[in-house]
Amino acid sequence: MPTELQLLKERIADLRKMMKEEATKRTSAKANRCAYAVHCAADRQLHKAAARERTLAARIVEIQGLLATGNFRTIEQLARAVRKTVPQVQWALFHGKQRGSIPNAVDFDQIGPQ
Repeated sequence: MPTELQLLKERIADLRKMMKEEATKRTSAKANRCAYAVHCAADRQLHKAAARERTLAARIVEIQGLLATGNFRTIEQLARAVRKTVPQVQWALFHGKQRGSIPNAVDFDQIGPQ
């Protein structure tokens, strides 16, 4: 399953290809301005996606380390340990399980781990 970053890179490549095709239909000055605008927008999206990916990977690694060393009965305890909100920890756990870096056996509910 491709990551969001890979999908954005493919989308950027498609946009650049489309801009090259349209550049043949326009004067060079208009084509350059249009291509530059698309390039800037695509780069912003790529940088945002890369930053999100780095943040998520850092959270997953941090949670993975704490799960290996600590004994957490609730997700609230884990959230306090990593100094994040419960939804942020849930998001990182979900993606960590999807990527296989956090075992599926780690599951918190109202009572404690299952």
